[in-house]
Amino acid sequence: PNHCIFLDKQGKEIAGKTLKTQMPFYQGHIDQPAKDRLLVTEMQRVAEYDLKTGKLVWQRQMNQPRSVQRLPNGNTLLA
Repeated sequence: PNHCIFLDKQGKEIAGKTLKTQMPFYQGHIDQPAKDRLLVTEMQRVAEYDLKTGKLVWQRQMNQPRSVQRLPNGNTLLA
C-alpha cells in the first residue's frame, strides 16, 4: 500500500504511526505547514492530511505535481 512512515530522531520507525496516501509521484515532495498537517505530492494531486485523524482535509487536482509548499501568507505554491 501507499503510505508515509514516520521516523524518530534516531532514524527508527515510530511503531503504529503511518499515513495512507494515494499513489505518490516518483519525485514526491512533502511539506509540514503545521504541527498536525502534512502536504504530499501524489500522482494526480496535491493532498493535505490531518495527522491526528489520517484524513484528507484538502486537495488540488494536478497532473504529476513535483513540489508543494505552504507560504507564510497561507497560500499554497505548487509546481
